[in-house]
Formats: sequence, structure tokens, C-alpha cells
Amino acid sequence: MNISIKGGSQKIKGEVVVQGDKVAATHILYFSLLLDITIRIENFPFTLELTNIVNEIKRNNLSKVECVEGDALLVCSQNKTFYDLSCLNFNRSSICLVSAIANRNGIAFFKEVGGCNFTYRPIDGHLGLIEAFGFKIEQMNDGFIVKPNKANIQPNKLFEFDCLVKGIPSIGITCHAIIGFVYSKHKFLLLKNIAVEPTISCLLELIVEIFGFYIEFNRLDRTIRIEKKVFTMSKTIIKSTIPSDFSYLCTFLGLGIAVDNFNILFSPVTEIPDWLVTLFNKLKLKWKIEGKLLNVIGQNLTPIEKLICSPWPGIPSDVGPILFSSFLGFDGKFILIDEIYDERSSHISELKEMGFNVSSRKNKVNKEDNNHLIKKMAVVTAKDIRCGASLMIASMIGKERTTQILNYEQILRGYNFLELNFNNLDIDYTIE
Repeated sequence: MNISIKGGSQKIKGEVVVQGDKVAATHILYFSLLLDITIRIENFPFTLELTNIVNEIKRNNLSKVECVEGDALLVCSQNKTFYDLSCLNFNRSSICLVSAIANRNGIAFFKEVGGCNFTYRPIDGHLGLIEAFGFKIEQMNDGFIVKPNKANIQPNKLFEFDCLVKGIPSIGITCHAIIGFVYSKHKFLLLKNIAVEPTISCLLELIVEIFGFYIEFNRLDRTIRIEKKVFTMSKTIIKSTIPSDFSYLCTFLGLGIAVDNFNILFSPVTEIPDWLVTLFNKLKLKWKIEGKLLNVIGQNLTPIEKLICSPWPGIPSDVGPILFSSFLGFDGKFILIDEIYDERSSHISELKEMGFNVSSRKNKVNKEDNNHLIKKMAVVTAKDIRCGASLMIASMIGKERTTQILNYEQILRGYNFLELNFNNLDIDYTIE
């Protein structure tokens, strides 16, 4: 599939439906597969990637999964013995189930995981975590089998692990360790250098409600302490509400920034993170939240010369390519530095193809002074989710130009409601 977007909009105005956080929804869905209770996941984002996960869960009888009332998903675990995760290896987060399944069943099998490969993303930290839980990993056929290493098993002892990967707190390692601990023989957990994204809060809240564990979640010290408690669950259904996806919100905000004239209502949004407040203030945007509506207004914006993506509560790496394209139409130079990944520049070659004067070096991407030779017609490729989002935003810059973005499926992996929101904002687009 391809999408063609025609630039030249004078103003972006309308309402944007904001999907639930894709990362949080993925980890809550995976955790739900292990539980002995029905989980109702609300504000679930039915992106192409998550829809494919749900379909694979059904196809392989890993759990009973049912879509209800538009944006809710019911997950009722029926298969307590499954250990083969190879059907989900197209999604990187599936590795977060390995330790829990091995702890529960004494065996697990997985294959190399996929996902967005915008840079080298090894799984060494996950493998080290699996081994720390007392398992050995052996290659078998085209995957890996996990078996107990009895010498390493210490029941009822403290399980301690550091969630840093190359000096950065890893959200995947943090989730993997928490889920694995729930089904381990350890009584106490201490995690250091944890990620503090909303995904972690969602996961811990669900664990408290289901298992009644005692949890200390210290965001400032980046530590989590958990003690297992005897607890009797009386409910038959537990609700988990996925928070709003701010990378998604920033994509449509970026369309407005690129045009430099917008009035957008985002819903449902009840609060916004500090990094987004800081960005609003730097751009001197007018904004307010009333109920579940966030109204953001901007015109003749103040250019920004530099932004840095860093671990939460900083600007997320996923937002980097989005914001970079948002500022391409402004005068002057702009640099974006990603302190999370060694490199995130898959969008740069495509932006060059569109005529923008941009460059990259390792974890830095640069926009030079505006001596662009913007093409009236350009054909580019969405190499990954955020690369595609970046190209959609850049397509809005300049009048009487059309950009055809190939591999539209990559964008759909991370975005739901695209056509609905494009129509609400009166974006001129076609999909083939």
C-alpha cells in the first residue's frame, strides 16, 4: 500500500482521536496471556501490529481474545501450558514473556525477535535476565530453548537486576523482569535503573490489583521493590486502561507545526507529560485541557534550534523523527540529538529525496539553513513506523507538491485512526 499527500494547507484545524499507548498495550496484552483472570483492556490501539498479535494469539490458541465496544479487548487465558513463543517473534516485545513462561512451565522456546530495525538493537540484556532467573539458553533448530539451570535457582531469595542497556534504562528489560518475577520462586524483587514510562505504571497497577503484592516504585531513584503477599482475588474481570499515546499525538501536532497555523482538539487526553509541556512553552503555543479534550493552538511559532531525546521523563526517542520533520519549514539551523539509540536516521535519506537540506552523523540529525530545493513530486519509502510518520509531516511543507510514501503498511503498524483523523483535519491524501 502507498499513501500520497498533497501539501499546501493554509491551516490545520479539527479534532484528532488519540489512540492508546502502543507500547503499554502490547505489554499488558502479553502479561494478560499468563493470568488466571479475564482482563479487559480499554483504550486498546488496534494498529496493524497489535491486530496481527491478536490474530496470532487466536490462531495458535494461546488465549481467548475478543474485541468489544470498539476500543476494548477482553483477554481470557485458556492455555496454561503453552511455551512456544515463535508465532509472536515478529514483535520485539514478545521476548518479555520468556522468563515468566520458563518460570511457570519449566521450559520456553523463542526465536529472534523482529520490530523496527532503525539501528542495531541486540537482545543481550534479555538473555542475561533469563539466565539470572536460573535458566540456560540453548540454540535449537532456528530458535532458542530455555531450560532450568538448577545450580542457579535460589527460591524465596531476593532477585536483583540492573535494567540498564548500554547505559540507558530499558523499558523492555524492566517489563520482562517484572513479569518474570511474578511467576518465579523468588519472594523479593529489586530492580535498579528502571525505565519509568507509563507502561511500567500500567503493569504495576495491574499486578497490585490481581496479586496484592507490596510495591515501591521510586521514579527519582529509578528503583522498583516488590514483595509477594498472600492475596485472595474476588473479582472475575479486571480492567486495565491504556493511557494516551503521546508519540501519536505529536505526529498530528507535527502536521500543524509544519504548516505553522493550527487549532487542534485532541481526545481523549486528561493530562500531558512534563516534556510536552516544556515543548509547548518553547514554541509559545496556547493550550488547555478541559475534561478529556486538549486544545492546542499555534501560529507564527518561535523556531527551536536544538532538541534532545532522552530516557523518560525526557522526550522519547520515538518522537524524535516526528519533531525533526515538524521544524523543516522554519528558517535557520536545527539539530536533534538522540541519547537513547546510537543512530536513528532512517528518515534522513528519504527527506533528502524530497529536497530537504538535512544530514545525519551517528545519533545526531541536522537541518541546515533553508536552501531547500523542494521537489513538486517525490516518491519515498517508509522504512519503519516513525520514519513513515516523519515523511507524512514533511509532505505538508511547501505548496503545490505531492509526496507518495511507499510501504504505507509500516506506518499502519503503529498508527490507528489515520484516515479518520486526516479527514477530520481536511488533509488532502489518497491511498492506493
